[in-house]
Amino acid sequence: QEAALLPGLNGYDPSAADTTRAKKNFLRLDKAVFVGSADDDCINPPLSAVFQFVDKDGTLQSLQDSMEYKNDTFGLRTMEEQGRLVIQDYPGLEHLSWRKPKVFEKYVLPHLLEETVILPEYKK
Repeated sequence: QEAALLPGLNGYDPSAADTTRAKKNFLRLDKAVFVGSADDDCINPPLSAVFQFVDKDGTLQSLQDSMEYKNDTFGLRTMEEQGRLVIQDYPGLEHLSWRKPKVFEKYVLPHLLEETVILPEYKK
C-alpha cells in the first residue's frame, strides 16, 4: 500500500495540503528526536526510521543526502543547524523493543530530558 501522508510532508507531492504550515509547526518543537536500529526487523530499510534511504543503485544514503534535508521541506536541516535535531541509531534493537519501558528510558528519555534552548522566534 502506498503512503498517503508522508509524500506531502516530504515535499514529493506539490498538491498536498499546506506544507508551509506543517514546516512552521515542526519548527515550533524545542527538539526533535528520531531513533532507530539497524537491526529493526519491521522497517525496511531499517535506518529509514532515521531518514537514511537506499538510492536507485542500492546504496545506503544519509539524511544529509535526502531531498527532504537538502530542500529543508519540513525543517530537518533547520533543526539540525540549530542543534535541535537528534538522529540516533541504536544497533541490536528489534522493532518492538521500543515499546519496552527500559528501552525507552535508556535510549529516548535522556534526549528529552536534556536542557533545550528555545530560540525567541519559536516561542509562543
